[in-house]
Amino acid sequence: MVVDERDDPLVKALPPETDYLTYLTILEYQLTRERLPILHNLLQDEKLTVNIGWDLVQLLLPMMPASQECLQDVARLGNPREVILRVCNSLMKLEPVQDEDGDDGDGEDDRRLSEAVGEVKLEEKPHMNDDDENADDKSSAATSNVPVHVLQFNCLLSMLSVLHSRIQTRYPSRFVATSLQAVLEAYTAFPTVETTTAVLEFFRDIAGKKRPRLPPRNTSESILLTQSAQETAAPDPEAESHRGTVGSEESALINRLMQFGLIELLKTYLLHCVNVAPAGMQWALRLQEKLDTRNQMHSSLSLIGAFGKEEYLKERDMTVGKIIALSRDFGIETNELLDIISKPVVRFNLIRQILEDEDLQYAREPAIGWLKEDLLAATTPNVHPDQKENPFIDPTHFAILFPRIYEPIPDDWLSLGTAKTDHLINTWLTFTQHLLPYHLAILNLYYFVTQSATLYKQLQIQELHPAFESKFLVPLRTFAQQISTDAEIKARVEMEIGNEAEQVGQGAAELMLHIIGEIEDASAGLSVAGLSPQLSVL
Repeated sequence: MVVDERDDPLVKALPPETDYLTYLTILEYQLTRERLPILHNLLQDEKLTVNIGWDLVQLLLPMMPASQECLQDVARLGNPREVILRVCNSLMKLEPVQDEDGDDGDGEDDRRLSEAVGEVKLEEKPHMNDDDENADDKSSAATSNVPVHVLQFNCLLSMLSVLHSRIQTRYPSRFVATSLQAVLEAYTAFPTVETTTAVLEFFRDIAGKKRPRLPPRNTSESILLTQSAQETAAPDPEAESHRGTVGSEESALINRLMQFGLIELLKTYLLHCVNVAPAGMQWALRLQEKLDTRNQMHSSLSLIGAFGKEEYLKERDMTVGKIIALSRDFGIETNELLDIISKPVVRFNLIRQILEDEDLQYAREPAIGWLKEDLLAATTPNVHPDQKENPFIDPTHFAILFPRIYEPIPDDWLSLGTAKTDHLINTWLTFTQHLLPYHLAILNLYYFVTQSATLYKQLQIQELHPAFESKFLVPLRTFAQQISTDAEIKARVEMEIGNEAEQVGQGAAELMLHIIGEIEDASAGLSVAGLSPQLSVL
């Protein structure tokens, strides 16, 4: 039975029959997937969409993909400055969703709705018949393999592209910055091939680049790439008068924002690739395999072969290729990147950030290796004329890093003999499984400095050694001696976690004591040589 749309509550309650706020209330209770085509037709009224569009985003988003046309109507015809804020808010709240069964609302909801809308006669939410369900099944077959939250993410980005093209202002970077933050925050939660492609398309639309789109590689990507507005968008109702053209400084700022966004996208995507073996892109190993022609890899072990055959690995290469291509459009030059990382000040600040940020503890051991390499490079002959400005050989800069590198161990580590069993075992495992490599690295760094009379003098280590000795080295030696020689501690550890774990801890402590002894001898030698008259021998 065909029902006249004019009898539908969504049509009968249209303003001026009700005010816009009341009409939104009616939509909240009466809108179903079956009524989305009706709403799509109604939203062609620009005045209606301007007044209710920004409130429809959160209402329509859970109905994706059926509500896609209506969301695009909101992007094309709603107030872009209001809708863009709602879209950004929805992006930052976006998370994986699961389909839920059951009818919405109850008797109490109906009663409150009736009070809100007054005399407008409403109908019960219609249920789909078998034909409707079959049609819906056919329409959703193409998207059945794509998670709903991915479809929502892509649709929101498609809306942002339309909204940014409509906003007429002398300072578009303000809107770009807001959108970029929301997009990157949402993308970090689920960086997939589909979402990565969607973000790249969004970046290209915002930057106005004309590089032709690559053809879709699979069904999911094809669906995502075709979700864009094809109809004419309405002008900005709040357009600034006499706007003129966007200034060169503003264009440069937008380009820098896009460069930042693209680099963040690459970083997040590469971190995502670590989760599935083989981890990451394996560039170094693939290059080695290609260049080492004398030692051919078996086909089952060949990374080059794997990245050429496995679809998910081929997707990684193709996705990174797209990012690199867009980076050229954004003016990110290889020489510029190399110039940045070749500056000692940049490397110094990176090492300092890693040592100061508790969230970057995993990177502290390699950071010590970088520091050691820069110290070694700074003392080689025929250095660059600007070497005098190198922060790595400046005693003031090194003194900033020093207390961050040689932080004292916790006080309760010095009384393990009287510690409770839980604390003892936790300290033992923390030291042997997590902290040992870093402590070995920083002890080796100090030994390296004591082996170079030039560095020892230039970095004024003699001024730093008293604090290093009293606050770091002596407590660490006491802790290591406990683990190595205290029979009661070793017996308790062996009883709780086994002989193997006890042997690992004892071996680690003995290795650390050996390095400490080497540092003592080296420091004593420098003291005798007169480089450090006040240096005490441990």
